[in-house]
Amino acid sequence: MKKSYILLVTIFLVASACSLLSEDNNKENIKLGEGVTDIDGNVYGTVLIGNQEWMSENLKVTRMSDGRELVKDNTLNSTAASDTTAYAVYQVNISDVANNDSLVSSHYGFLYNYHVATDEVGICPEGWRVPSREDWVVLTDYLKDRGQKNEVVNSSGAGNALKSNQVLSREQSATEWTSSDIPGWFTDETHTGRNLYGFNGLPGGMYRSSGSEGLGMYGAWWDSSPIAGGVAVYRTLNYNSGSLTTSGTSASSGASIRCMR
Repeated sequence: MKKSYILLVTIFLVASACSLLSEDNNKENIKLGEGVTDIDGNVYGTVLIGNQEWMSENLKVTRMSDGRELVKDNTLNSTAASDTTAYAVYQVNISDVANNDSLVSSHYGFLYNYHVATDEVGICPEGWRVPSREDWVVLTDYLKDRGQKNEVVNSSGAGNALKSNQVLSREQSATEWTSSDIPGWFTDETHTGRNLYGFNGLPGGMYRSSGSEGLGMYGAWWDSSPIAGGVAVYRTLNYNSGSLTTSGTSASSGASIRCMR
């Protein structure tokens, strides 16, 4: 009986070590790009995922590539009825910080309306673009070929591979945020961010007509594909899902932007 117990423990430890080694090897294979600088002088890290190069941070620029200033509208309501290119900072009360906007935007970037993502002038640095439907599909297909299928229930899914591995210690029901809660994901028993490719997807939430929502729960990134049936498309990583999902909203909503090439 004792020998059997020791054998089972040994098998478990070896399997765990192999799993950790496999994930560590994946992380060691993160391929860093050259980086890129936007028109405001913000410098972004970049990573190579297959034949694509992605920013490893959300965009936080305040001007289009031709120098045109974006409208800052932290509710995105005053610009909702027009095609004004506007951005917002997620509004959350952080008890131990004087300047919430600065802390939130430094980690999560800005939330842009759809008009920014699709303006013909472009919001990304020269040679870079807001990803289209085809670009997102190429990304998930690449992950699928490496064992990270784009499935909601898959703990090793594409979504978890793209999410950062920063986890929040606070409960979802807590009403107070502190600076230690920025940035990070709420915990889930099945789905944990693995950040295998350095994409570093963070849960920056969104802006909708009812206000800001989703901080710590999900991240949302615009898809530059044309509006279909009045719906603008975005891609989402959720704290309790293993997939990168496709959703739709109004063009006046605010979502993050990741530039790629």
